[in-house]
Amino acid sequence: PVLPMAQLTFSIQGTDLVADARVNLDAPTLLKHSTTGQPAPHSIPARALIDTGSDVSLVSGWILQQLGAQRLFHRNTQGMGGTVSAGVFRVSISILDASRPPPWFTRPDVCVMELSAGLPFDVIIGMDVLLECRLLVDGPNRTFTIDF
Repeated sequence: PVLPMAQLTFSIQGTDLVADARVNLDAPTLLKHSTTGQPAPHSIPARALIDTGSDVSLVSGWILQQLGAQRLFHRNTQGMGGTVSAGVFRVSISILDASRPPPWFTRPDVCVMELSAGLPFDVIIGMDVLLECRLLVDGPNRTFTIDF
């Protein structure tokens, strides 16, 4: 039998697919904090853009700094303005509707790049995360749905 999937539906804002998100350290790091008695940071609420044109997800530097996330390495990538060098970090990302109770779509261990300051979003959800769910854009009804 096919199990029913959880679902989140959002309104399309202008031409953007925008959702609520929460970011925290990756699950293995949180587990290490727990087993060693260290306090773990609380997840940080964020505004996320769903971007099927991005191969990787990105998180604002201020969120990574507040969490105390450790940079793994630097990576060059192609952006709209050309080649950009950015830090790569491990985090957990949840997509949710902050106005409703769970379900949340959570990826507990994702490598993300640091998002440049000055954008209207704190998180960009790329294909690395979206390939773990089903995304339906209903243009005529101005909604999009994430099934997981």
